[in-house]
Amino acid sequence: MAEQWLSIVEYARKFAISDMTVRRRIKNGKIKAILKEGKYYIPSSGRSDPLDEEKPSPSVFPVELNEKRREFNGASQRSESRWSELSHTNSLNQVNRSKTIDNDRIALASNQMMEMCEKLVEAEKEKTRLLEIKYREEIKSLETKVQSTELLLKNALQQSEDLQVLVKLFENQSY
Repeated sequence: MAEQWLSIVEYARKFAISDMTVRRRIKNGKIKAILKEGKYYIPSSGRSDPLDEEKPSPSVFPVELNEKRREFNGASQRSESRWSELSHTNSLNQVNRSKTIDNDRIALASNQMMEMCEKLVEAEKEKTRLLEIKYREEIKSLETKVQSTELLLKNALQQSEDLQVLVKLFENQSY
């Protein structure tokens, strides 16, 4: 039959001792264990009770020892329950922190995009303003050219009329 192995926590729970005590006893060689992938494993077929070396002889306060063990087991169960609650609360807090961080990142990205859009709008407004100035100047220049061309045309028409009058006068004198 294959030998079963217990982790430090499982071993500590089975024998109602702290996991630090189990670690200390492994280090001192009082409990045999193997190190596998960074974790210690203890054979479950080992001693039935790791407190054998610390138990007082039966004549010395056996009732008090059992009471203390019961108190410790009750406190251990309560602390496990509390630890479970804390772990759950811690998990929720981590999720909430993660959501908050994600929301902060989204808000930051949104703010950055908004700033970028505002800068682009401002740049386009400036381009539009500069184009308006440029085209106003071109329009003024063209209007000036049109006016001068109109004056030239009026002058040319006037001269043409004057020439026609002179031609008629010469024609009348020649006959």
